[in-house]
Amino acid sequence: MAEALEPAAQRARMIVTRLGSAGEGLARPLCDAAPSSDARGESTANAADVYAPYTLPDEIITAHIEDGRATGIRIERASDARVRAPCPHFGRCGGCALQHAAAPLYEAFKRDRLAQAFAARGLAIDVEGPVRFAHAARRRATFTARRTKKGVMLGFHEARAETLVDLRTCKVLRPELEAQLPVLRKLIHPLLTRKGTARLAVTLARNGLDVAITGVARLNDPNLRQSLIDVAQRGQLVRLTIDDDIVLQQATPYVAFAGVDVEIPPGAFLQASEEADAALLALISEAVGPAREVIDLFCGLGTFALGLARSARVRAYDGDRAAVSALQQAHRQGRRLKPIEAVTRDLYADPLNVKELDAAEVVIFDPPRAGAKAQAQVLAQSKVPVVVAVSCNPATLARDARTLIDGGYRLTRLTAVDQFAWSAHVEAVAVFKR
Repeated sequence: MAEALEPAAQRARMIVTRLGSAGEGLARPLCDAAPSSDARGESTANAADVYAPYTLPDEIITAHIEDGRATGIRIERASDARVRAPCPHFGRCGGCALQHAAAPLYEAFKRDRLAQAFAARGLAIDVEGPVRFAHAARRRATFTARRTKKGVMLGFHEARAETLVDLRTCKVLRPELEAQLPVLRKLIHPLLTRKGTARLAVTLARNGLDVAITGVARLNDPNLRQSLIDVAQRGQLVRLTIDDDIVLQQATPYVAFAGVDVEIPPGAFLQASEEADAALLALISEAVGPAREVIDLFCGLGTFALGLARSARVRAYDGDRAAVSALQQAHRQGRRLKPIEAVTRDLYADPLNVKELDAAEVVIFDPPRAGAKAQAQVLAQSKVPVVVAVSCNPATLARDARTLIDGGYRLTRLTAVDQFAWSAHVEAVAVFKR
């Protein structure tokens, strides 16, 4: 109410010109609305730009401006692309940035994130997609928990803030995972101090929840330990880990890749959803075609290797020894699979050399966000006919693409995959050919 009585002179009237790389609107005074780009081609602010969260292009707003950010935003003219957000937490929770954007604008934003990053490297290509699937697909989430006088807050932080949003629902989680939020609160409550916070990394495996808690004191009280076990057993937990201490393991959590069950070691990487696994494998398989000799770099648990082994021999490499061991075990138990040679190797310190690479018809690499700079440099010197790059970071993907193209490859296809629904993040699959 106090805000409504403020003099109009204390507020700026602006127009939103575009979406920035984090999905926030970028606004300028109505007399100055020209867009800008940073050195990587991602929309960014210059001296005249103001970050205006949860706004859309062409909207006219009034707001206070504090340190280059709009606060107390009022929308005078809404965009035709604005839709009602399905989640009651949207606008506070930092987990989603774009629930208010209609599909055409949202999809164009995802394509533009890739196109702009590649354009900054001098690469122009039409981006396909994004490949989309159901929003409530996430099987993995990392929650923050904090104790209060009323109980436990469990959820995600507000955007650019330490304030915690206490989730009662979440529209991106699998329903089976969302249903376990009360169990997670009950589980973490006795482990929290009044001022402390904890993190819960939760994975919905095929046979239940795998929960790893960090940021709490060492569990020395046997009565508390038994109490946690009781809560976990009444819930759907198959494994509970506190730091490196496995408090409960009723079974080994597992996932399935291309119909092959794979056990999940503690802390192992997984794609965000089963739908993402399938979408990425379909794009990769199309690029692999009839090839019979494939190398899978940064293979993890075998997300792609096991599916490709239905028709090709695969050499798979990753620096995570436990993940490689899980892939080896899954391959031994799988049926009608061609050979997979899975090897533990630090591909940052020891990338495959040209001789090792040249034996393959197709090389796939799916590195962490830092990309595969060293391995891309060696690939650029190789004779491998087809290279497929998978990435969740447009900037490092574009960098590695530039390296391959300078080495004689052609970028023939770039596809966005909307693995992280309603966020500014985008997964991508890029195909290169000699």
